[in-house]
Amino acid sequence: MYKRLLLFLLLGTHSFAIAQELSYNHYTVHDGLAQMQVEDLLLDSKGALWIATRGGVSRFNGYSFDSFGDLELKPKNGFQLAEDTHGNIVILSSDGLHFYDGKSFKLNAAPSGTKYNHESTMICDYKGRIYCLQSRFHKLKIFSD
Repeated sequence: MYKRLLLFLLLGTHSFAIAQELSYNHYTVHDGLAQMQVEDLLLDSKGALWIATRGGVSRFNGYSFDSFGDLELKPKNGFQLAEDTHGNIVILSSDGLHFYDGKSFKLNAAPSGTKYNHESTMICDYKGRIYCLQSRFHKLKIFSD
């Protein structure tokens, strides 16, 4: 009985002694990130990391960035990210809502008089509705399919 207790204590202290430090990588625009001022992060259902910046949106697959330089309609900035019930990536930008379906972006322009910025908030619910709160004036807009 005492041998087991001693063995348990020795193994327990040994595991604390060999604790590892977390490793990390520092990425910049030179690595393909759209811009350094990051506003939001999203890990999508396919395992890609989406980064919303004030200079656009980037997707990181674990090895490299795609900032969608080859696509015509893309967000000029990104304030918040979400994934809707259809698997589309939703980006709240100053222009309105951008939807990325895996191939291209589609813009749902902000209603007249609506301005979104980095203080605005967006939430997608399980029924496919998207709630956007324009923070400065506290105006709630609800978008649905």
